[in-house]
Amino acid sequence: MVRTATKVHRYNAIRKQLEHDLRRAVLYEVEKIVDKVVVNGKIYYEVKWLGYDTSENTWQRPKSLKLCKSAIRDFERSLRKSTTKASRRQNRN
Repeated sequence: MVRTATKVHRYNAIRKQLEHDLRRAVLYEVEKIVDKVVVNGKIYYEVKWLGYDTSENTWQRPKSLKLCKSAIRDFERSLRKSTTKASRRQNRN
C-alpha cells in the first residue's frame, strides 16, 4: 500500500512539473523553410515564422525543428525538384 501511494505521489509531482514547464514553454509555428546552408558540415535551415515578417526569419539547426519535420520534408522535396529542373534545362542547351 505504501509503495502504491509513493508511486502516485511521484506521478503527481512529475505531472505538475510537466504542466508547469508546458505553461512556460513558448512555441512558435513554422510557416515554411525558405533556405538551407551547410556550415562546417552542419545543416542550418532558414525559417519563416507564421505571423512574423521575413525580417524575423532565423537560422535553425534541424534538432530544434523536431516538431516540424513536414516543413523540412516539403522544402527538401522542392529543392530536389528545382535542382532537377535546372539540370534538365542545362542539358537542353
